[in-house]
Amino acid sequence: MAKRWIAGDAFGTLREMMVAKGVKVGLGVRPRDPSVAHIVEMGENAVGYEGAHVIGAISAVFDYLLSAGVEDSDGEHLKVLRVLQKRLKYGLPAGPSILLYEAGFADRPLAVELAKLMPQISSRNGIGDAIRDERAAVKAILDRYPQYFAKVFERVTR
Repeated sequence: MAKRWIAGDAFGTLREMMVAKGVKVGLGVRPRDPSVAHIVEMGENAVGYEGAHVIGAISAVFDYLLSAGVEDSDGEHLKVLRVLQKRLKYGLPAGPSILLYEAGFADRPLAVELAKLMPQISSRNGIGDAIRDERAAVKAILDRYPQYFAKVFERVTR
């Protein structure tokens, strides 16, 4: 579940996977198949919230150790932990999807779809240029989402 969550799979896809694997919810003589609500709870709360807090705590300890003089080749270990924390929190693959989510396209399927369209995004500064380069395709995608995201589009491309 956690691997598929951070890959950005939709809630329905996660539910189908869990049902196919025989996962049941509840105790007693009649445990049942997980509902989408169960998957949302597991993804957003168990993995996304609690998991991200655990990684955050580990990062804080690691950061403390670094400040106390423990060697880290180039700070790479701490960067990896911080990216993992964001992946758990948002339920997204690393890279463009996280940057787009944090820029305001805060819908998991939308962030994944936009990231596939613009995989070259590597920083917040590059988002506006990438979206302007793909303006028509981005607008076509945003037409399927709430109007709020058109406002995000306008703000990001100013």
